[in-house]
Order: sequence, then C-alpha cells, then structure tokens
Amino acid sequence: MKIFCFFAFLMLSQIFYSQSKKLLIQEITISDTLVVKQIKEMVEHYSQTDSLFRSGLGGISLTIKKPINDSILRQYYLTPDSFYAIAGKDDDDYYPRYFDYISNRLILIYIEGLENVFKVDYTKKSKRNLQKRIDNFLEKKKKIALPGSTNSISIAKNFRGNPYTYMNSGVDIFIYQNGSIKSLKSQH
Repeated sequence: MKIFCFFAFLMLSQIFYSQSKKLLIQEITISDTLVVKQIKEMVEHYSQTDSLFRSGLGGISLTIKKPINDSILRQYYLTPDSFYAIAGKDDDDYYPRYFDYISNRLILIYIEGLENVFKVDYTKKSKRNLQKRIDNFLEKKKKIALPGSTNSISIAKNFRGNPYTYMNSGVDIFIYQNGSIKSLKSQH
C-alpha cells in the first residue's frame, strides 16, 4: 500500500508539475498609443470598405516583431484577420500569447519568434476561453444539407461558410530610435 501511495504521489506530482509549465493566454491593454491609433484606423477603414468586417466579423492581428536593424526601437505588423486560421484549432502554434479589445474588436497579439525560442504550451482552459471570444467574431455555426453518395443527403453541423482572408492588407510600423515613425503598407 505504501508503494502504491508513493507511485500515486509521484504521478500526481508529475501531472501538476507539467500543468504548471503551461501558459495562460492573457488579456492585456495595449499601451503604445501609436499602435492603438493604427488599430483604430484599420478597424474604421475595414468597417467602411469590407461588408464582412462591417457586419461585425473578424478583428485584427498584431505581431510584435524583432527590429530589422539597430536604428529601429520597435517594430509591429498589423493586419485584419478573419480568425478562420485559429478557429477550432487545438495546436498551440496557432494561438497568440495575448489579446486585447480595441474599438469593440478582438486584437490577437503575437510575438514573432516566440515559438522558435521555446516550446509554448497553453492551458486547455485558456485556449477554450479564447475560442469563445473568437466565436463572437465569426459567422454563426449552422446546419446545412449536403448531397451524399447514392442520392442521400447528409447534414453538416457547425458549418461556418467559406473562410476568407485579407491579402496584402497589413501595415508594417517602424518606430525609430530618433523618435521618427514610419508606416508602410505591407506585401505579406
């Protein structure tokens, strides 16, 4: 019995230890006023020019990038995002480290190269929490009838429609050591 208790203790210790190394996807407040201003402008632009965005679908992805040279203090990449790439995924590589809300839109915040430095594992609970938040910016799930084999009909549940992307819509933001700022339409 003592041996069983000892092994049970070891197994539980290992489970709790491995769980403690998992990260939470955290809600934060973006404090860089330039980035907040750029996000608000992007939300406004796509709310006027894109019918899906105007109807409340999608949000913004912000990537904090490693500066490309020593004269750059900070570098960011902003892009409108339909969130289809992350919807329903369990793989931690799809998930951002942080998120925020600006102009009633979900902002996913990625840190470039984080996954290259360490193996990032997020808790299942924090991934489910973020998925619920993302669901608010996706088309509502619906059932549709699809033609099946041999004249039968199958029902597809949780169908969201066709995923869409925003091609060449991003903006690279460079904040230089001397205080100057440059925003460039990206070709990503």
